[in-house]
Formats: sequence, C-alpha cells, structure tokens
Amino acid sequence: MQIHLHEKKIARRGKIGRYASTAGLIVLVGGMVATFRGPQYVWVSFGCLLIGLIASQVGTYYMRRWGRSPRPDEMLTKNLKGLDKRYHFYGWLLPADYVLLGPAGLFVFVTKGQAGEVEYRNGRWRQPFRWTRLLTVFAQEGLGNPERDAVDQVARMERFFAEHLTEEEADAVPVQGVVTFLAADAQLNLDDEPAVPVMPVKKLKEYVRGRGKGEKLPAELRRKLEGLFEG
Repeated sequence: MQIHLHEKKIARRGKIGRYASTAGLIVLVGGMVATFRGPQYVWVSFGCLLIGLIASQVGTYYMRRWGRSPRPDEMLTKNLKGLDKRYHFYGWLLPADYVLLGPAGLFVFVTKGQAGEVEYRNGRWRQPFRWTRLLTVFAQEGLGNPERDAVDQVARMERFFAEHLTEEEADAVPVQGVVTFLAADAQLNLDDEPAVPVMPVKKLKEYVRGRGKGEKLPAELRRKLEGLFEG
C-alpha cells in the first residue's frame, strides 16, 4: 500500500493544537490566581475559566487528530498494512479525510475514538453512561452520528468526481463509506444494521480485501484517479 499524507497540514494543525492547549492552561491558571485576589475579581475568574475551557477543548480536538501519536491516519495505515501496491491511502488531501483507493473502488473512512460500549438501536447511536467516562469527558470527542458522518463524506467525494470526471467515469467509481472505531476496547452492540459498514479498526483490512474480490474498478480509471488525487 502506498501512503500519501498532507504533511504540512498535519504539522500546522498539530501546532495549533499544542498552542491552544498551552494557552488554555495558562488562562485557567490565571483565573485561579484571580480568585485569590479578592471577590472583586470573581468575574475575571469566571471569564478565565470559560475561555480556558474553550481553548483547551480546541487544543484537544486538534491534538487528537493531528498532534498526538498514534493519529487516526497512523492507526488506519497500521491496520491496513500488507495491502499491495495497487492500494493508495490518502490522508487530508481530498474532500474526505481518509480515503483508500484500490481495485474495488474507493473506501471513505470515518474514525471514532470511543472506548467501551457503543450501541446502535432504532437508528440512534449512544454510549451507556459510566462513571469512569467522567474522567475523559474533556479528552474524548462526542459520538455524534457516525452513520451520517460517513454518508456526508461519501457525498463530498461524489461531488468532487462530478467536478473532475465525466459523468460516465464518475458513475463507474464505487464509493463505500466505512465507520471504524479505533479504541482497542471498543464494544460495538449493533441491534440494527446501519446504512454503512461499522467495524473495529482491526477488522478493516479483512473487509477491504473481501470487497476486492467483487466488482473491480477499471485499471485505466484507477490510474486516472491516482493522477487526479496526487496532482
């Protein structure tokens, strides 16, 4: 498998995450100092608390994706290792965040970092409440709707193809959204079948190889996509 990353974007956003996290900590400390200077500084303290928490959340968001190893793209490529050279992985270079181009078409990956139990029932995603989650409430992104996220990312790529390919070529590119959970201890309880495949990251390569045995993307079109993605 060949790996293509937007290294400058990753470095730049990782730096933003570090700066925001540091700034948030400094502002929080400033707010703590203000509380000891007397009741007249109570609003200063509250303001610092609010600004510090926002900055820390922004920093955590950026660090999780671009500044802290293993990053989601690193975990994806690690678990896809062993695919042959016909496969090309693209991180932060295309309208969708993580894209794998191969003989069977295009895979668009949506990653989630939730650990523990994750449920999908009656079209709704949720994590059962656990007291231990309070310890990571500021360090973990919300679950949201992974199914909808995948559909949105696929739509981005389809719009991209509509702009850069002929209608016939765009229709010939199979695009598959996949939701993958990165945490080793993620427990997926799917009572219903989501509109897109959902799996732990350790099963991703097996799924991709299985799909590769089905419908093939014409080699000429695949090479054209490689040139388009890397141009």
